[in-house]
Amino acid sequence: ATNGDLVGSLEFNLTAKSGPAVIHVTAGVSVEVTVVDQPGKPIAGASVHEGGEEEPVVVTDAKGTAKLKGIKPGWIAIDASAPGYAPSKTVTTIGSSGGSGTVQLTLRKGYAVAGKVVDDAGKPVVSAKVSAVAESWGTNDESGDADVITNARGEFQIPALSAGTHRLAAIDGEHAPAWSTPLTIKDAPITGVVITMKAGGVLAGKVTDAAGKPVGFASVQVVGKGEDGWQNMTPRHATTDKLGAFELRGLARVTLQARAELETAASKILEVDLSEKLAVTDVTLVLDVSGQISGIVVDDAGAPIPEIQVNAFPDVLGGASMDGLALAGLTATTTDGGGAFVISGLPDGAYRLHASRGRAGWSDWGQGGGTSAKTGDTAVKIVLPAPGVLTGKVLIAGSSEGGIPTIASVQVGQKPPTPLIKGEFTVRDLTPGNYDVTFRGIEFTETTKRDIKIEAGKTLNLGTVSVTRGRRLTGKVVDSTGQVIAGAKIRVAEMLFSSNDDDSNRNEGLEGLYGIRSTATDQAGEFVIIGVPKKATSVLADHPDLGRSDAMPIAAGNDDPPPLTLTLRGYGSITGKVTMKGKPVPKVAVSAAATGGGAAAAFAQSDDEGVYTITKVPEGPQVVQAMKTGMMEMKTGKTTTTVTAGKQATVNIEIPVGEVALTVTIKALPNHKVDAAQVFLFAGTVAISTGKQLTDNMFQGAAQGMKLWLG
Repeated sequence: ATNGDLVGSLEFNLTAKSGPAVIHVTAGVSVEVTVVDQPGKPIAGASVHEGGEEEPVVVTDAKGTAKLKGIKPGWIAIDASAPGYAPSKTVTTIGSSGGSGTVQLTLRKGYAVAGKVVDDAGKPVVSAKVSAVAESWGTNDESGDADVITNARGEFQIPALSAGTHRLAAIDGEHAPAWSTPLTIKDAPITGVVITMKAGGVLAGKVTDAAGKPVGFASVQVVGKGEDGWQNMTPRHATTDKLGAFELRGLARVTLQARAELETAASKILEVDLSEKLAVTDVTLVLDVSGQISGIVVDDAGAPIPEIQVNAFPDVLGGASMDGLALAGLTATTTDGGGAFVISGLPDGAYRLHASRGRAGWSDWGQGGGTSAKTGDTAVKIVLPAPGVLTGKVLIAGSSEGGIPTIASVQVGQKPPTPLIKGEFTVRDLTPGNYDVTFRGIEFTETTKRDIKIEAGKTLNLGTVSVTRGRRLTGKVVDSTGQVIAGAKIRVAEMLFSSNDDDSNRNEGLEGLYGIRSTATDQAGEFVIIGVPKKATSVLADHPDLGRSDAMPIAAGNDDPPPLTLTLRGYGSITGKVTMKGKPVPKVAVSAAATGGGAAAAFAQSDDEGVYTITKVPEGPQVVQAMKTGMMEMKTGKTTTTVTAGKQATVNIEIPVGEVALTVTIKALPNHKVDAAQVFLFAGTVAISTGKQLTDNMFQGAAQGMKLWLG
């Protein structure tokens, strides 16, 4: 719900006995968006909105500016489009209600992409929705606000996509979701794209009570199991009809987990394997899980709080099973007029209960904080104290220009960063407790104030936080012949990542907020970056067309580093297939890192057939690594190759699966407590004693796997 600058949301469990849905609204955040063309001139009449097709559109004025208001704090995606240009988006963060920020989007010339969608028999698929996703991190819809739907011949045309590498996705609710191979757009339209959709899985059945009686209007949730739940399938939902029947079509062909829920009970999680079978139509979900947790929500003075949302999340650290974690957090309720709540349909186990005045975000859930409880508990007291506020200002010590940073942010604990406005900050809605508060900016070294205590209902003024300018790095960028390169991008960070489509709109805003230093070389190929941290870091140069350098180390120290010359190496590409036990592995990250080239890598993702392409890889020896992530674990496979500029190398990767089980016991030092740890498995003999050594070994593919240990 929005009203001007106010915003609020609620996850509401609608039942026959539900009371009114009460949404608590608070001050939202605002973002001033400036839209320009590639020469940097403002674009008037551009359409701007927060990410999501249903969000209201604001049109830019003559200065190319539009202001979005009433946005929920946190991560914010912003879309912009204009006739004659390819649509684009960026991401920013404003972690505090009442905060504000500014972003700039550059719209580039667009090129049409046309093709058709067919089934695996070659017949046209009608009314499929086609969208484009940039090959950066696999989540950015690039096709604009208008849905692109196939016609009676299965044909489609996306009006404009920017230069770069994209993949097209097709969905229709009947077939399994499908993807095109990567498409690289240079300076001309593309035609003849074919997306082949395979038959989608079907899951159907009924929901009954414990006595076998059909239950109408029950909610059925379906997700993929394990890594499939997080990577290969969008969660699906159905509601039973009055006879208790349900059907879901167009499902991904993976192992699924299904769960039914009603007001007072839920079913056990049922696994259904659709990888080898097209349809399973005889599923019965029995509402025989009736575990409950009840209690009351009070404020810090002990007064009951009505109309507050309460969520139950499995307490993994408290011994809860990780099975079905993808379905966790679905159970929510709202306190009544006296602050009381009852959460039903819980499997036996330990839980963390989280109360919030609005819909809880991911950072409010999970294993940190919350109130411990187990099924059967009837007198749980959740204390929801009044939030606190943190204020202050930041000045750069010794600055000759007043000391006010131009781009900077403050991050309190794990909340998303909030931009500083003219050096000042106010972070609201903080849960009382102790926090590390981190300040980042492009002109000063990262600074952290530790154990800052926030008290209920109070405002803490940190006063003036003095930060140091940091070191100054100078240098130049050349190609392999020694020719200076203008317009190369320079980045300074501990780890440096690239992808098939590193659109500056999506990256630069976040780089500034997170303190990643970047600039571009001038006409003489020279650059200057200020605010380089005192700790060890790395610097890298790349150019959209001319190549990328190795990541050069910058040693720790107080003095300015010596001038550097970064040499670009021309781009080649790598393609291949990722397999495990000989079978294709979809949706895995594949990286290419120069052998001995520092903490930098280029990334792509394998498609449904396990095929990947990394379109921009510097020439020379490369370590190519596939990383298959699961629930709190990772398995890897690697190989090496040599890339030649202007040519494509074929590299297939097999992720090995061994037969040996290794048990690792983790013990804390005396008088210490360890709640969680990462356990890495390396091949051969390694000697790692620092985080940097671990990072370097990871980039070079030395780790065979990782698991997260949770106490």
